[in-house]
Amino acid sequence: VEATYAQTVMNMLKSRDDDIEKLTQKQTEEMEEKMRLLNTVTTEEEINELAVQHFEQQSLAAGRWDSR
Repeated sequence: VEATYAQTVMNMLKSRDDDIEKLTQKQTEEMEEKMRLLNTVTTEEEINELAVQHFEQQSLAAGRWDSR
């Protein structure tokens, strides 16, 4: 029973880590693109707004996993 529980927990932690890693990678790509376009198509305000969105998304993802 303990081995099954341990495996379940390990799988859940791996899923959490994978989920957070995918989100972080997506956000990194978005931010890099915005930074590349800074002062041409993108403003500093838009970059700041994106950073806030990313923080909120990370917080929601962490909260979702913490509640499991």
